[in-house]
Amino acid sequence: VEASDSELYAAVNAVKPSLIRVEADEVTYPLHVIIRTSIERAVVNGDLSVSDIPSAWNQKHRDLLGVSVPSDASGCLQDVHWSGLAFGYFPTYLVGAMGAAQLAHYAKRDVHDFDGKVAKGEFGEIREWLAGKVH
Repeated sequence: VEASDSELYAAVNAVKPSLIRVEADEVTYPLHVIIRTSIERAVVNGDLSVSDIPSAWNQKHRDLLGVSVPSDASGCLQDVHWSGLAFGYFPTYLVGAMGAAQLAHYAKRDVHDFDGKVAKGEFGEIREWLAGKVH
């Protein structure tokens, strides 16, 4: 299959709402985290019973992502976090992504030809920038 650089970029960076958080694109991924966090908070605050999680999950997916959830297995049971009693964990994924975006923004500002260096696997100057600015 032949494709231009821009066609390839568009294909691998397509935005399409999905059921599965770990398969979500960069735009809709935060909505998956927001859904889980809002449900966790409602349960912990006593505003949502555990038995109502599936219906709340399904409604939030319809409202925020426009997708219908066919089963609890592909819905509220898809993550291992809650069954492992890992509550409050989902927001850390979003905090990490936001931190990475900010670091990339400032590294691109300070490191000449940042993208070119990454494409070539030349990380020395970027590592030095991180050591001086972050670590």
